[in-house]
Amino acid sequence: TIERHRQFGTGQTRPKSSSRKDSLKIAAERLARYKKSKTGNDQNQKSDGKKMIYPPKEKASSRKKTSKHAPREASSKRSDYFKNRHKVVDLGNAGLAEDAIVTKKYKARDPRMVSLSGYADQERFDDDYKFLEEMEDKEMERLKASIAARKLTGKKGCRARRKMGIEKSDLQQEKDQEALRQIVNRRSIRTKSKKERDLKRQINKRVHENVAKGQQQPYYYKKSEYKRFKLENEFEELEAKGDVDRVVEMTRKRNAQREHIRFGL
Repeated sequence: TIERHRQFGTGQTRPKSSSRKDSLKIAAERLARYKKSKTGNDQNQKSDGKKMIYPPKEKASSRKKTSKHAPREASSKRSDYFKNRHKVVDLGNAGLAEDAIVTKKYKARDPRMVSLSGYADQERFDDDYKFLEEMEDKEMERLKASIAARKLTGKKGCRARRKMGIEKSDLQQEKDQEALRQIVNRRSIRTKSKKERDLKRQINKRVHENVAKGQQQPYYYKKSEYKRFKLENEFEELEAKGDVDRVVEMTRKRNAQREHIRFGL
């Protein structure tokens, strides 16, 4: 009040326009302070009032490391690739060549066609994962026992199912039979491929021995020749067992049935 009297004199009042401007100025200052405290733009502004543009902060990776010594898992997503702008070596089908071109173009890699993943040794794989066959044997025994227990009737079947902790269910019986069939099919395919690899190894070994002795020149058999060797080996096995006529008859009937279905007879 003293300052007001000194400024305007005793008995004088402050002009209305001046008080309105002062109130508007105070309100604008309060609003500016509120915006600064709300958005934190006071740290991102220059002295001249222009905003500073900072790069966005990188988010912490959500992938956790298996241990502190293990490297962090790299993302295989296309968006992460383009965001990080990683350089990719164009490997082609022959692996990492000396004249490889470093590009920024995204290119998917197939580990079966690139030598960086190493050579797939099937024999070593079978030796390392031999325990899987033992697990399959146990699973086959369990499935056979459960199928047999569900087929039993009367008190004997009840005791067998109670002992195994299963119930009589046609739906579960079909599932067990299908699982057993799949295991048998997978095992037969593996056995057949193993025989083919053994036959191919024997043929190549014989060729190498003949080349070392000087009896023939180096020669690489074609796929058709390997197929002929495989059929000859199968025929010899059937002839040793005496099942040639039976297999020929089964093949003839199967082919005749296909012809009937094909021509709608």
